[in-house]
Amino acid sequence: MHDDARDHNPTPTRILRRSAVVARVGVCGFTLSRWEKAGRFPRRVQLGANSVGWREAEIEAWLAARPQVSEQPDATVPDGDAS
Repeated sequence: MHDDARDHNPTPTRILRRSAVVARVGVCGFTLSRWEKAGRFPRRVQLGANSVGWREAEIEAWLAARPQVSEQPDATVPDGDAS
């Protein structure tokens, strides 16, 4: 038997709670709120009267679109150049 519902939505939408988003993005919740209000971060989804979450796919896309931080050279004095 063919399941048409699977064809229309092959990947279910997964919702991440605030703590998971904070851990994945690496900033505090206050910063997420500021970025969201400024339009620099995906909008939250209201899950209930007192709970919110973010669509995982939107967070992943946002992370992928961010410029990669290149590793900065170590600021220590190279071997042999210490005075």
